[in-house]
Amino acid sequence: MAAIINLVSDQIAPIILGALHYRPSHLVFIRSGLEKYANNVARICRYLNQRLSVTHEEHIVDPYHFEDVLSKLRALPLDSESLCNITGGTKVMALAAFQAMNERGVPSFYIDTDNGRLITFRQSRVEAEPFDSRLTSERFRLDHRCHDREGTDAVVSKRSASRRIDQRHPQPSERVAADQPLFPCRPEPIHPRPIFPGIPRSFGTS
Repeated sequence: MAAIINLVSDQIAPIILGALHYRPSHLVFIRSGLEKYANNVARICRYLNQRLSVTHEEHIVDPYHFEDVLSKLRALPLDSESLCNITGGTKVMALAAFQAMNERGVPSFYIDTDNGRLITFRQSRVEAEPFDSRLTSERFRLDHRCHDREGTDAVVSKRSASRRIDQRHPQPSERVAADQPLFPCRPEPIHPRPIFPGIPRSFGTS
């Protein structure tokens, strides 16, 4: 596998999963200019460099400007073995990437974590195959700490301090369960209910 183009967002697990699955020799990161996304690229590369022999490059785009993203993706030097991971990024970035890859005959793929599928778009056809997306926050944290020696002491120190604070002022919302996936859960739809059972909300209005 030559290269994977990745759309960078807050969630880094889909990029890691895609790279581990296809094992590319080169990664292209499309991201905004915000520092937190540069940090996400650095985290991804530190994690993957322990498992793959891979190089990378980064391209800055306006994540909400369709034409800007599209023009920069059109200009990328790609070959017949390239792929594009459209799981991350903003909706505008994903649409622009899908359009650019379609024009150039480069397959795009989406990691459907809710249904455990890898969906690949190849111009006129769509393929879906089973995919194991069980990369939990605890597994990633442990692996990342083991292979990122520079940040280990800081992580341990921060967690120790957090425990001391939690003992005095517990904050359950800030703690992450060991088996919680890195991917956000799909929210359940909220259906409005009448104020009183059996009485519609519009009762008594004109």
